[in-house]
Amino acid sequence: MAWKPAAACECVRPIDESRMREAAQVFVMRLRSAEALRTAQGGYPVHGRIEIVERLRGDAQVATIRYSGNPQCCGLRLDPGHYYLVAVDAAQTELQVGHTDLLYLGWDYPGDARALARLRATVAGRAKLDPHWLRGGERMHQVPSPPAPCPRLR
Repeated sequence: MAWKPAAACECVRPIDESRMREAAQVFVMRLRSAEALRTAQGGYPVHGRIEIVERLRGDAQVATIRYSGNPQCCGLRLDPGHYYLVAVDAAQTELQVGHTDLLYLGWDYPGDARALARLRATVAGRAKLDPHWLRGGERMHQVPSPPAPCPRLR
């Protein structure tokens, strides 16, 4: 018999309409770059540089984000060049984000004008979230393993 380590985490539900309606800071960001950070604890934190494309509520001045890219414990897959809606209570210049803070909007934001109008109406509390946007969240859960370290040259 062999033993196998168990994952000791429970993934949280993704962002929902109430979070988008109640958060003090709601904005659309484009991820410009992302890099995995090394930590003594052996985690897989990721540091990303962002550009705020549109502020839907608040006056956030966020420039960088941090999130978990750990594929074994509810990590996120955020792709450079793609757009995400962020809903948080407070926004510093560097923001720690997770599943409950983000909605994947795709690579072609603003894309479909009607869907975008409905997204804005959802944030304002006048409409339900379009299922089109919810399906995109599945992509954020498809986290690949981090790249293998490069071999040292002698």
